[in-house]
Amino acid sequence: MDKDLPLIGSLLELEQTFSRRAAAYRVLSGGVTVGSAVITCNESIHGTCEYSGFGHAYSLQYVPALQLKSYLSSRGEKTDNPYQIMCGGERVGKIYDTLSDGSFFNRYNYTHFELNGIVRSMFTVGLGREGVAYPIYAGQRQTALVEKDGIVRDNLDIYKITMIDASEAVPALLLALFVDLRCPAGIPGHS
Repeated sequence: MDKDLPLIGSLLELEQTFSRRAAAYRVLSGGVTVGSAVITCNESIHGTCEYSGFGHAYSLQYVPALQLKSYLSSRGEKTDNPYQIMCGGERVGKIYDTLSDGSFFNRYNYTHFELNGIVRSMFTVGLGREGVAYPIYAGQRQTALVEKDGIVRDNLDIYKITMIDASEAVPALLLALFVDLRCPAGIPGHS
């Protein structure tokens, strides 16, 4: 990430500005727009997301062949909602939901993220009426927190993102967009 770009503190907002067959977002830092994103096919599961900001442009694209392969795989190789991250026509990463190793009683779901050598894990913590928190980790160290309020107005989501430093902006934003990709508008349980 270009450190010369405006980033006030370590707080960003991903604000949805449009929600119909497509969804549009703007990324704000201190009230200044520093990025944008569009999700196509927002009315169905597995749309495509185009993100640009902080000197980068990425595309999140669903990979149905990986989903099919997962259905036929053993438990330790299961992935759900597999997306590839593209930049300039090249695959530069991947993102998917998976299940941890371990016994039935101590396994948990999480989101796996890789981008140009950066590996992160994101977890979902339901907070009841307060909303949902999505802590993001690099190994055992928390690097960011994405928060979504429990109240949504006009079907427009707002995600607040707190990071340890500016280098975590792109991974946290792509993970927040992935949350909306896997739960599009009009699908029960999604605002």
